[in-house]
Amino acid sequence: MAAAPAMFPTLRYDPRRDFAPVHGLGASPHPIVTAPGRPWRTLAELVAAARERPEALVYGSVGVGTSPHLAAETLQQATGVRLVHAPYANGTQGLNDVIGGRLDVMWDYPLTSLPHVREGRLRALAVTDTQRVALAREVPTVAEAGLPGAELVPWAGLFVPARTPPEAVARLAGALREAMADPKVQEFFEGTATVLWPQIGPEELRAFLAEEVPRIAGLIARSGARPG
Repeated sequence: MAAAPAMFPTLRYDPRRDFAPVHGLGASPHPIVTAPGRPWRTLAELVAAARERPEALVYGSVGVGTSPHLAAETLQQATGVRLVHAPYANGTQGLNDVIGGRLDVMWDYPLTSLPHVREGRLRALAVTDTQRVALAREVPTVAEAGLPGAELVPWAGLFVPARTPPEAVARLAGALREAMADPKVQEFFEGTATVLWPQIGPEELRAFLAEEVPRIAGLIARSGARPG
């Protein structure tokens, strides 16, 4: 919803014009992971190493324009360091290369990388949110790691076609709020490292998207990202 207009100039829809926001669902940050044998034990040490050797360190993501790629770009634009991007067709291959020492660092997803962290095959340097995740409370946020401004999280929301009757939107929003209040639902999403958004109703989601689209567009423009 936020990145596609900037990544694809010929996109045939406008997220802000052609959809009606119903409700925010939640967000889940990216763990920044490296191999335990690498010399940097903190995110600040990784950034210092990248500053000493511009474009010498290589990071992986699941593809150009994806949220892990944009999260890595956010850190680089916040710090001024430059890493070399290695986009992968799938995250498993990238994680295997980090574990095997063929890739310096990777921005990934909690459910795929944190099990390796718990088993000692990877080291998590930080998560890209303003708060820690339940699956790995020992892992600092990027701000706690000394790099405020390097936050970026993939988020989810429910949208319907723009001409959907307001009463239908209101019913859907109410049903979602009721579901998110269920302890079993909360427990499930906590197990996926997702922070639910029960406070983000239709108007809040509309305002959020109005800010998010130009913010992500600027990030993509500065990164020079182009679809493959």
